[in-house]
Amino acid sequence: MPSHKKKSARKSARKSPRMVGTRAMVWHGTADHTSGKLRKSDLMFNKKTGRIVSKAKHEQAKRMWPKVKHHMIPHQFGKGGRSPRKSAKKR
Repeated sequence: MPSHKKKSARKSARKSPRMVGTRAMVWHGTADHTSGKLRKSDLMFNKKTGRIVSKAKHEQAKRMWPKVKHHMIPHQFGKGGRSPRKSAKKR
């Protein structure tokens, strides 16, 4: 009588995440970190643009916004700021 080994049910191994990936891959858990070493704890979802951004860069941009806003050219005349029609002085 031949001896047959009983085949055991094979457990499906959980796939380990990829090491380096895009921000979206890190956000969804299919990669461990980005090429710039950002992990999921370093990323956030931007409500305005709908993009995945770095928390540190988001905070930096929030601090810089008043300085940037001051130098923006308004779309309509008479709202303050310099007029886009004025050209530099000719020598």
